[in-house]
Amino acid sequence: MDKIRREICGQVAKWFRQRSAKPFYVGSIPILASMDKNKLKNDKYRKSRGGYSRLLSLGCAKCGAYLFDYQKDGPSILKRLYLDRINNLKHINKELVCPECKEVLGVKMIYKKENRPAIRLFAGSVSKKIIKVK
Repeated sequence: MDKIRREICGQVAKWFRQRSAKPFYVGSIPILASMDKNKLKNDKYRKSRGGYSRLLSLGCAKCGAYLFDYQKDGPSILKRLYLDRINNLKHINKELVCPECKEVLGVKMIYKKENRPAIRLFAGSVSKKIIKVK
C-alpha cells in the first residue's frame, strides 16, 4: 500500500512541476499552494456540488485579520476548508491559527468521504466576504 501511495504522490508532484506550480505537502500528500485569484477551479468536486462556486475572503472573527481567499463549492455553510481550494496559504501545522491574535480557528483533518486533506473550522471562528470574480 505504501509503495502505491508513494508512486501516486510522485506522479502528482511531477504533474505540479510540469505546470511550474509549487506544491506543499500535508503528510505525504502534495497540495497546490495557490490558485489563480480570478479563476475558479472546475473539477469533479465542484460538479458534485451542483457547479455553484464562489470566492470568499476569510478573516479572523475575533480581531478581523485577513487569512486567505477560499473557493467555496456548493450552497451550504462553511464547515471545513479543503486545502486544495485555499489561495495564499502560508503555513499550517496541526491547527489553523490567526497570525495576529493567535486564536485557534480550526484543526487539520482528512475528510473521510472524499479522502481529502481539510481544516475543520470551529463555529464562528472566521468571518467571510464574497469576492467578485470576473
